[in-house]
Amino acid sequence: MNTQQLFDELYDEYHTIVLGRCVNYLGSLRDAQDVAQNIWVKVHFGLKKFRHESKPSTWLFTITTRECINFLKKRKCFVELDDPEQYKIIDKKSEIKSNTFARDNNVTKMLESVSQDMKVLLFMKYHDGYSYREIAALTDMSVSALKMRISRVKVYLQKTFQDVYGE
Repeated sequence: MNTQQLFDELYDEYHTIVLGRCVNYLGSLRDAQDVAQNIWVKVHFGLKKFRHESKPSTWLFTITTRECINFLKKRKCFVELDDPEQYKIIDKKSEIKSNTFARDNNVTKMLESVSQDMKVLLFMKYHDGYSYREIAALTDMSVSALKMRISRVKVYLQKTFQDVYGE
């Protein structure tokens, strides 16, 4: 299979998945579309160098993650945060408590209250299955700083959940 056929196959199978991952990482459809376009350009020109040491989809998702992280770094979304209260954008506890939606919708609202960089780290760890070491390498953080940040946001989410549901 030549590189154009491989590109066409990858694009046909994964273009919506790549865009969805970009939206999850970036939180904005417009930004996600821009970054996804850059990803497909990189993939198109990079296929000649692809060594087939991994599956093409693994290579594609690595490029996707790196491009999203680089975009966030340029936007200065990855900043050092010392105060756990800084991890949240706004306090939505009262909105969550008064919401009559199902519990799943409330959990989604709780996640919306977390800063974009923290959502990215959680997404990478718990959705994409990256190890702490892999995430640290992609984000230029130390493993210990990464573990601390994820731990702090988990504590924040657990406390918010307990405040809302009393559990």
